[in-house]
Amino acid sequence: MKIKESIFKKIFPSKVVAKFILKDGHQMELCFTSGNVKYFAFSNDFKIPIERVHAAQEIYDELEWKVDKTYLEGHIESIRIACNKGNLQKVFEIASMLEERMKNVHNIGMLYKLASVYFIAEDENAYEYDMEFNKAKIAHWIENKTFDAFFLSVHMKDLAPYFEAYTDSFLTYFKGESLELKGQLSYLLSTMQSENTESGLPSKIRTQIQELEELVEKI
Repeated sequence: MKIKESIFKKIFPSKVVAKFILKDGHQMELCFTSGNVKYFAFSNDFKIPIERVHAAQEIYDELEWKVDKTYLEGHIESIRIACNKGNLQKVFEIASMLEERMKNVHNIGMLYKLASVYFIAEDENAYEYDMEFNKAKIAHWIENKTFDAFFLSVHMKDLAPYFEAYTDSFLTYFKGESLELKGQLSYLLSTMQSENTESGLPSKIRTQIQELEELVEKI
């Protein structure tokens, strides 16, 4: 059914209610606009669709460990290669790089991912989470310098309140973080390219490096 005007809108008339096709009991509210695209969120977090809940859980895990699956797998594979060659210095360098990354308190890239789960574009399917669509959505936010719009919104303050400290230097910090990650992934890739591997891991890492390069260009 089409969402109807809610009590929330009557109390806060500045809030616009989304015109999604939603299931009974589900309501959405307009949170912000970026580059002429409106972004909504479910009014009740307990009624977020299960597919989005699963996507959010994976990202919460990444936020806790400060690394994603590809990054972690890249370190494991690189350490294996270095061990097989008896290069303990290389093992130490790779392990130290992983340890340093996991001690990093803030990871803006992962917070962007989390925001992509909660904030839904007006032309997006609210009941699914498409990875490629949301990569493009994040790139759109970065290109349009969307920061105050959602990182300082009520939703993101609750999810990650410590990011309020980066209001003035947010994009500068994110650019530095992205360039550092690109360098680390390139280092892992060079290690794996020194030995033939049948896994698809090098391809995944190359894709991440390319995506980082494209994001940095938009900052």
